[in-house]
Amino acid sequence: MSSNLPNHIAIIMDGNRRWARRNKFKILRGHEAGADSVRNITTECAKIGVGELTLYAFSTENRDRDREEIGGLWRLLERFCRKERPTIMDNNIRLRAIGHVDDIPDPARKALFDLISDSSANTGMVMRLALNYGGHAEILDAINTVLAGRKSRGVPLDSPVDKDELRSGIYDPEMTEVDLLIRPGCERRVSNFLLWHIAYAEFYFSDVLWPDFSLEHLHEAINDYRQRDRRKGR
Repeated sequence: MSSNLPNHIAIIMDGNRRWARRNKFKILRGHEAGADSVRNITTECAKIGVGELTLYAFSTENRDRDREEIGGLWRLLERFCRKERPTIMDNNIRLRAIGHVDDIPDPARKALFDLISDSSANTGMVMRLALNYGGHAEILDAINTVLAGRKSRGVPLDSPVDKDELRSGIYDPEMTEVDLLIRPGCERRVSNFLLWHIAYAEFYFSDVLWPDFSLEHLHEAINDYRQRDRRKGR
């Protein structure tokens, strides 16, 4: 892997609904088109040597959307996990999920956990889906996990929490810091995504809606990243 290639890319997959409206489709058709982009971008990232790819698939705020749309999204997740199993396995990808994933309804949850289990022995890129996820919730959950662990071990609760201890309580303690955060879809904000992990990330914003985000757009983002001087606060 090139030393100038981002090891960890995170993507806020924005624009599915606007794409559907622009093309006079039902909203779910936009999400289906977005799933096609997931397949293409994930496969390319695995091929070029990206170490981790984290995709913002469903936020805690998305739970306030229309119930029909939410139900359609969970059905789409189930179909994606079953349909894309060959893609995941053939490309040696390890699937993981972060967020309140236990609250995902069956059969989507079962399909997700089955694919996570099936791909766990793979040794290539980690593909991480952020589902029912919020950055504030992750930090709060991490703090509560740390405090619960201290209580069970008889460790004083009032001693300071350091960075390593807090990291042990996040959803995936093995997740590395994000190198490149990509957001298609015109907006210029992070939307409560990976707040702990993006402290020194490079941001790349695109006006292209996620269903139209192509391999060419991905490489434009990576090439832009390669031109930057990453100081990480120094």
